[in-house]
Amino acid sequence: RPSANYTARLMKPLKKKPPRPGFFRCAFISFLIVLIDAMCPSSARAGPLSTPLAQIEDPIGAALQQAMIWIPADSQAESDFIAFRKRFDLASAPREAILHIFADARYILWINGRPVSRGPARFDPRGPEYDSVDVASSLHSGENQITVLVMSYDREIKAVNGRAGQGYNARMMKHTPALTLRLDIGSKPVLSTDESWRWSDHTRYRDPLIDWANIKDHIDARAEDGDWTQPDYDDQAWKPAARIIGDAWGPLSARRTPLLRDTPVAPELSDGQSLPVSLVSGQKLSFKLGRLVQAYTILELDTEEGTELSLNHAKVGYTARAGRQTYISSDSRAFDGGVIAVKSGRATIIGLKLIERIYPFDRVGRFESNDPLLNRVWEISARTCELLSEDAYVDCADRERAEWMDCDPPAFDVTRTAFSASGPDGKPRYADARLLGAMLRRTALSQQKEGWVKAHTCSDRFDIHAHMEDRSCDWVQGARRYYESTGDAALIREIWPVIVDQLDYFLARRTGRGLVHAREWVVWGNPVGYVTCEGAGLNAFVYKALLDAAWLGQAIGLTDDTIRLGQAAKELATAFNTTLWNEADGTYYSAYYPEAERTRDPKRAMGLKLAVTNDLIAPTFFPALFALDQGIVPVERVERVRAYMLSHRAQAKRVMTFYYLFNQLYREDTDAFDREILQAIRQHWGSMAASSWGTTSEDFNGGSKAHIYGMFPGYHLSAYVLGVRRDGTTAAKRILVEPRLGDLTSAEGIVVTEHGPVPVSWKIEPGQLRFRVEIPAGVKATLRIPRRAADARLEFTDRSAGPAHSEGRYFVAEVGPGLHSGKVTFTEPATL
Repeated sequence: RPSANYTARLMKPLKKKPPRPGFFRCAFISFLIVLIDAMCPSSARAGPLSTPLAQIEDPIGAALQQAMIWIPADSQAESDFIAFRKRFDLASAPREAILHIFADARYILWINGRPVSRGPARFDPRGPEYDSVDVASSLHSGENQITVLVMSYDREIKAVNGRAGQGYNARMMKHTPALTLRLDIGSKPVLSTDESWRWSDHTRYRDPLIDWANIKDHIDARAEDGDWTQPDYDDQAWKPAARIIGDAWGPLSARRTPLLRDTPVAPELSDGQSLPVSLVSGQKLSFKLGRLVQAYTILELDTEEGTELSLNHAKVGYTARAGRQTYISSDSRAFDGGVIAVKSGRATIIGLKLIERIYPFDRVGRFESNDPLLNRVWEISARTCELLSEDAYVDCADRERAEWMDCDPPAFDVTRTAFSASGPDGKPRYADARLLGAMLRRTALSQQKEGWVKAHTCSDRFDIHAHMEDRSCDWVQGARRYYESTGDAALIREIWPVIVDQLDYFLARRTGRGLVHAREWVVWGNPVGYVTCEGAGLNAFVYKALLDAAWLGQAIGLTDDTIRLGQAAKELATAFNTTLWNEADGTYYSAYYPEAERTRDPKRAMGLKLAVTNDLIAPTFFPALFALDQGIVPVERVERVRAYMLSHRAQAKRVMTFYYLFNQLYREDTDAFDREILQAIRQHWGSMAASSWGTTSEDFNGGSKAHIYGMFPGYHLSAYVLGVRRDGTTAAKRILVEPRLGDLTSAEGIVVTEHGPVPVSWKIEPGQLRFRVEIPAGVKATLRIPRRAADARLEFTDRSAGPAHSEGRYFVAEVGPGLHSGKVTFTEPATL
């Protein structure tokens, strides 16, 4: 929570000088906001962590922290947007020039009149990150000019989505505004932010409407006396900036993910229109894109004074000044088309540019089969992952754009089978895990005083979904997935104290039965969701989180924590299998739910719609599914629990459930279940494939049309149908190739692994299966080639493959790097 010093710093502007006449009321309201802010739960956002993260020395970050500027404390800005400018001279055009910049909360950067960058990456004020931008091509000898537009975010939102009292944004936290910048030419700093910078709030960007996901610009270009982004603009009337103390933020460090990539998207104008086009009141320019994009807008206009326009794709209202002008939206937004309408006056639209701004993934993976629908599902899964990869994996493109802990595994699964991105050395990072790593750290920064971490990062949202116990298990398990993929022990060490605190939070909530008492959630469709009890789903997830943390502790050499957490996992498994086991049905009860708990929350208890006998909630499909998925079922009970799960799998009706169900069906390793998965994808994802948005949706019958939950079939089609998966940690340098073709007769493509892309091809013809697999350099692989029939024979075209043997429905061979091809021949019908 905020310290007294932090609160005092927020109030400091009110104490510096007496407010000017008419301002006392605003000052008093500001004081009340600060006071309430310090008392409410959301104020935890800027306070110290229960266990601070390990600090990494960053000299550039330290210098930037000492060079923070903002408007003077005795100034009252007319807008949330402040423009800053600085002129400076260079003796010659530089070959190397890096500009380091951070702003709270958002910025757009121009150099010599050219828009160069925007940012920063989303951040928690306790762990902000600065951007480093290569600006050499924008600088020249002689006089140069830098302009930065900064949007502050230190005011209260009155309502969100029409619901009073729900004021928050999913990507920003209310905090002290500031700008800091340093320009390095070669290795020498030549320019920093200080009092010589000038500022103005007389820009077209007035107070925006900020909702869950977006910044909706309110533009009035009449506030300007010229284009202040251009070098020849006279800024002598602008006021000097003021230095501010940088300790309202945690230590600044370098951005952990790459700068986003800007890609122009060409709009298709409707009704035969072409630019330039002149419009008068009541006329409009319409365009479409053919798919959903996450883009910002650059609009070039020539208008008369006071002309009013609306840009419905960006949710922007624009009042124009006279003459030629260019508008750049301060935020990106998801849309697949739009309308620019003149509400009054006249305007000539000279230019319209739409710039998609997303993570710089390169799509390397590919999937093609004899089923066009499955090909389309893979395509929309990959596209959804691209679209929802910004400065974080986000849940949806069109409503929240929030970074949730359970954006992994779906997003990272698709990433590590389909994409690469350039590393700092310019070489491709296959299965790039940097977005996952950034999420792990930002989640650690969200830790609350009780030890738990928030379900989503960088937001002041504190409602029923701020604390979601099972999602923190996803976070711990994600840390192991990240380490297995990258071997990055430094990040795990950095967040380790918070991992331990989160698990201790659970362990402190064990009852006398040894089970964790907390809210059950896990997945849509679970009838025990939101009930506070000793739930089977939550306890299974806590068990796996304890095991994964113990594994991580061992990997980074923290033996004491490893032993303690591992022992806690064993004790929880014993309690789980003692209290929740239903011997009669061969499965698990949904939860232990004592009468005292039911009495405390009668409304939730009455809505349960499941029988409660001897304080145990009746079994459903979900406890069996999650107990198997999280590995808490003893060996001697696995067969019975699997049988129960399979006989009740018709209860899987919502999109989230199918991720876990597909994993379990693939574990069954039968041709029948391989076929069932493909048929389920066809049945449930068909409407998504037909959508013009080109994305996967939040659920089968509604919700966001571009949502992270629906993308996982792309992973299953790559990792299981094409059949390429990493085998062990990345350090082992091994992959497994095991195709599950189901009812397909051909499937080929490229599956990305941490070791590089793996091209594969499988083609079934009468009496034979032909295959080609190319293993990356330095990697060994286990090939598990489908036998197809009892009398099958395997023949390798190449001679580098080791001897093969039969194992169930596969031929198994060990191979090294290079191309391996061959065929399986058989005379009997395919029966295995």
